[in-house]
Amino acid sequence: MANQEPDLWANLATLKVRSPKAILLQQAAILTNKTGGLLTGDVDAQTDDSFETYRLDVVARENRNLRRRILAARYKKASPYPCLISAVVVFTSDKSPDLNPQWRAGLGIEPKDWQFAATEEKFIEYLRLVLAHQGTLGALQSMLAVINEEELLEKKAEHASANAGDGIASSKVELPPKE
Repeated sequence: MANQEPDLWANLATLKVRSPKAILLQQAAILTNKTGGLLTGDVDAQTDDSFETYRLDVVARENRNLRRRILAARYKKASPYPCLISAVVVFTSDKSPDLNPQWRAGLGIEPKDWQFAATEEKFIEYLRLVLAHQGTLGALQSMLAVINEEELLEKKAEHASANAGDGIASSKVELPPKE
């Protein structure tokens, strides 16, 4: 029997590895489809000589000033893994997610607030936790509430101007059905 050398390599069964940029673009498109375009995912890039940074923001369709940053991923050019991640959600020493105090205060992110993802699997794992976190959900619901309120005010204004000529003042507005 031949003496076979042991395979000491990590499992490379998945050869179709996606970069953090590709994953963020995919999730941005999913959010846009999921909300019927009311909220759109926007991935923008910032590059310098050594690093690429991709930021996932959520933007309201009708109000481009209504924007929330969800996550930023940073890695060396032409080397997407390992990747550094900063998000609205951070993980405390007991590994439970909490809102990132730097993001809550609207301040810049300190290097100590970046998480480390060595592989695509770890990046997706962290991204899943961030996107499903109650803090992220609260931010998205706040944006949707503002959009819905603006739509109600527009309908009220349209209704008032339509009734202005008949001398009848009414503030009754039909509410959209709750999904």
